Amino acid sequence: MPFVDERISAEDGVLAHWEQHKEYQRPASVNPTHWVIDRERDVFVWHIKGPVPGWPNQIFGLSWKGDAGLRVEVIETMKDAPGTAGKLCDTSVEVLKIKMPDSLKPELDFIKSVLKEAFDVYARRFGEDGVGSVLVSIF
Repeated sequence: MPFVDERISAEDGVLAHWEQHKEYQRPASVNPTHWVIDRERDVFVWHIKGPVPGWPNQIFGLSWKGDAGLRVEVIETMKDAPGTAGKLCDTSVEVLKIKMPDSLKPELDFIKSVLKEAFDVYARRFGEDGVGSVLVSIF
């Protein structure tokens, strides 16, 4: 089964182990409501932190086969382009860094290929009508 963008149910939310991420430890913090998930491969990606002025990078969480502590640093760029055939924009997702335990380093190439699939689905989260093309590049 490929990745799908879906709302996170209360039952599924426990899989993410939000308590592992400092962003969800503050009293007013809210857990994410959507993720991109491939249930067959037991992999999901969710948005943790968006860009701020002077720092365009975003942070995503990655759960890889039960290990929900991975973090991915990304720059997502959307641009209007004359060749988008009526679409709103083309999207580029550049993965800059993947923070993972050493035990997963042998799987890095596979993790990168799976992330390309996940971010392609994530970039189209507002519907196929809105996005022309998606380019995902990983360091």
